[in-house]
Amino acid sequence: MIRAISILIAMLATAVAGAVELPRQVVNPAAICTAASLWDFSAAEEAAMPAHVDCYGDSLLCEDVDGEIRWYEISAAGRRLLSRENRLMHCAFGDSLQPMSGESAQQFAAVGRYCGNNDLRLEGVITTSAPADGALIIAAGDTIAATMVTERLVFSARLGGDVFEPFTPLEADTLDCYTITRHRWFAAQGAFPVAILTTTEATAASRRYFSRQ
Repeated sequence: MIRAISILIAMLATAVAGAVELPRQVVNPAAICTAASLWDFSAAEEAAMPAHVDCYGDSLLCEDVDGEIRWYEISAAGRRLLSRENRLMHCAFGDSLQPMSGESAQQFAAVGRYCGNNDLRLEGVITTSAPADGALIIAAGDTIAATMVTERLVFSARLGGDVFEPFTPLEADTLDCYTITRHRWFAAQGAFPVAILTTTEATAASRRYFSRQ
């Protein structure tokens, strides 16, 4: 059973070096057309919550999107996810992930805390897509050439126990599965995304299926 689905689109007004604010969060995904690599955001509705992308030097990136903060290490080899945190949990991926660029997939384990006093372990797979080129229509009606990259986390979570011990097969079958998919659109030569779309799905262990967006 799918317990929660949340969708975010964050639109960038500018793409400059340093701290960049995403002044609009856009909702109503049904109004977004993604046919034939044409991503039309012109009919999407605006929401009030801001989001931020911050770059620290040339190797550390922070995304604050939809109430979750992600830290990335940036290098010539690609983007490596370091940690995730929100109001309920925080977890660190440590050295379990290597930099990812283009089409790739890696298994990972992450450890942290839930609600401040519960040990937390995550296990799953992170994938990134090959860049897809197309055109993006922004809310003002302007059309720009853009490249879309998709990052997807599929994982299960365990509270308590020894967080440094892997899940047993029997244990893994009893845990719910979560999927967090983040699409990023980049303009030509842009270091920061001009749009971000995040979807979150939770699926009960007894029924392993995923909904369509």
